[in-house]
Amino acid sequence: MTNCPRLVAILLAGALALTAPMVPAADANTEAAPRPSASEVRPAYAAGAKFVDVRSAAEWSNGHLEGALHLPVADVAEQAARVLPDKNQPIITYCAAGGRAQTAAESLRHLGYTQVTAMTGGYADLKAANYPVVEAPAD
Repeated sequence: MTNCPRLVAILLAGALALTAPMVPAADANTEAAPRPSASEVRPAYAAGAKFVDVRSAAEWSNGHLEGALHLPVADVAEQAARVLPDKNQPIITYCAAGGRAQTAAESLRHLGYTQVTAMTGGYADLKAANYPVVEAPAD
């Protein structure tokens, strides 16, 4: 069991390298980062990448990816250092359709996070791809 953390790190690195390439902080001369789909980020989810839901509180409370961190896009600059202390951990941002996820990913890169990917699509795509989700209780 002493090699378990190392094995997880190796598996995570391999999964991310194959399916969701991470890019360094973007600058004005950098092409847009790859935007993997829900199915393409599954290995990263299985390997323990941090999924960050950047939707509103109301959207989050209606349902979200199991294990995701809620960090509304408007709060990224102010709260990222507190809720995401490891700037080198793999991070996948998602929202409802992809726009806010891209904005949040760009903000995180600007703050020095090194392995950030914005997923294309959004929560509905994760749900349709049968990821484990937490849903609001039915009335």
